[in-house]
Amino acid sequence: MIFPMRKAIIYWILAAVALLAVGPFAGTLVGTIRTSAGTVPTLIAAGENPARAWGSALAAVALAGVVGLIGAITINGSHALNLAGLVLAWCACRSAPMDAVLRDLHSTSVPVSMALEALVVGAVCMVALVVIGKIDRTKPLDANEPHATHLLPEGGLRSLLSPSLLAAGVVGLIVGGVVASLIAFEPLKGQTIFAAIVGGVGAGAAVNLVAASKATAHTKLPVAGVPAVAVAAMCAAGIIAPLVAMFMPGGQALVQQAFSGKLSGPGALIGFDWAAGAFLGVPVGVSWSASMMHEKQ
Repeated sequence: MIFPMRKAIIYWILAAVALLAVGPFAGTLVGTIRTSAGTVPTLIAAGENPARAWGSALAAVALAGVVGLIGAITINGSHALNLAGLVLAWCACRSAPMDAVLRDLHSTSVPVSMALEALVVGAVCMVALVVIGKIDRTKPLDANEPHATHLLPEGGLRSLLSPSLLAAGVVGLIVGGVVASLIAFEPLKGQTIFAAIVGGVGAGAAVNLVAASKATAHTKLPVAGVPAVAVAAMCAAGIIAPLVAMFMPGGQALVQQAFSGKLSGPGALIGFDWAAGAFLGVPVGVSWSASMMHEKQ
């Protein structure tokens, strides 16, 4: 990516702050969520003080949003997502792996709690994206980045409900969810975050390609709003994945896999994994697919 020197310096400064300061602090907030047994569970499963657990997690997501907001003001929307994603990745690193939660609670209802957690985390992330996107819409696209696009469409949030973007979102959900699940062979934090990032790349590329195939000849590619749709698709995948795992292979089988060290697939990723993967992977997937289409023209 080619930046003017000033923007490049600002980006790397913000990236360093996100990685070395804000991210670790946000991760610490998530890491303090513990049950009475002393382990680090999912948010809903936090036994002693659920209100504090939710507050800590939402504060961590808010910090990611603040970093992204600064990135949108100083650089652009896509790089704002990357910066916020670095903070979310710290949150994912410090949150509990799915197998630890299943072993600790020994309950077949844990996937439902994980889906609810992914719903709330994803919803707050989408609110942050909308705020970042509204600032991004006020800025012209950088001529040095020919494959850049605005996070939100020109017509506002209602335009995200257009049939073409909705269809693209469904495809992105399937592609992102399947790719991430196939790569997550085990619930080790590095692997689940990497799986979600690759899933985000796949979702971004899929949404962009489908939206471009339905665009008119006068529409600028990539289609504005594609990043927001792809991020929403990944957040939706985070809600659906644990529910899928609950029925395939089943709740009791998940607990047994956690104890035997064989937990993998959609049951291995948690909400913060999906959110971090969406914010870090989607901009890459959109840009990559746009460059491929440009080369074929």
